Amino acid sequence: MRGLLWGVGLLVLGFGAAQGASIDPLRAAPMPAAPALATSAPTPVATATAGVAVTNAAGVSQITALVNVRLRTGPGLQYRVTGNLAQGEMATVLGKSRGGYWWQVVNPKGGQAVWVSANPALTAPVRTTTTTEGATADAPVLPIVQRLTVAATHISFSPDNSLLALAAVDNSILVYRTADWTLAWTATVTATASGLDFSPDGNVLIAAGEDGNVHAWDAGSGAAIYTLAYGGWAYGPSFDEAGFYMASGARTGLARVVKTASGERVGEYNNDLPVTSLALSPQGPWLATMTAGSWGPVVLSVSPSRWKGRNISSRRPAGTPGP
Repeated sequence: MRGLLWGVGLLVLGFGAAQGASIDPLRAAPMPAAPALATSAPTPVATATAGVAVTNAAGVSQITALVNVRLRTGPGLQYRVTGNLAQGEMATVLGKSRGGYWWQVVNPKGGQAVWVSANPALTAPVRTTTTTEGATADAPVLPIVQRLTVAATHISFSPDNSLLALAAVDNSILVYRTADWTLAWTATVTATASGLDFSPDGNVLIAAGEDGNVHAWDAGSGAAIYTLAYGGWAYGPSFDEAGFYMASGARTGLARVVKTASGERVGEYNNDLPVTSLALSPQGPWLATMTAGSWGPVVLSVSPSRWKGRNISSRRPAGTPGP
């Protein structure tokens, strides 16, 4: 998996979160005497707090607590704390405050209408979606399970999910173990990465760089395997389905296909136009490159005996504006 990320926060989301300790434990309230006859409990409805407008929270049926969060009697810190939602706990939404900073919800522990912060770092809406059968279902909210404070340009998971690789803006490659989020290994390159990905078999990590180099490391140990030098801003990688071949290219116009494990060159092509993107077909035998100054891709044969280029779309006519 690849991603592009500018900034200093990387949030790793999971499909479950452990329940945390309460921020404010609930005070025990005296139990009312049981009625002589059982009656149905009234359904909570949106109720107006003095001086507060309650608006409709369209499309939101529930919210989930991303951390342990307080419940209050009104939409603001000045209102009394009346309970809490534990991390991962859900509550039915009744409405929202004017301005949208607070949810009015049903307290799952008591059934009263209460308020909780709508800060996206604290709570998240569960929006109603339609299934293929036409029924409605609540979409799950993914809680944050790990926060890595790294300024990075590219991220990629290994195929078996055991490693997460980041290309940092300080020209370092950082590889983390997802089992405990410890650093497995690091490497240093000479320029910002323009591409980063694991091979489909998970054995090799490839990074293309703005310095015109494409680096390959052993994904498990971080040992350097080879470097392809292009002499201009490099792009890639792109792999075939098995990960046996890897393609990369550069603004010099050169595109190469090599054996992923060793860097042994299978073939190359240069059409004297800057390569801006490329794709190696999963089953072979094609490499497509997008080049500046041309409408469509150049499609190449990956077979060494037939290594030649064919432009499948004509150049732009003179005076025609670019895309």
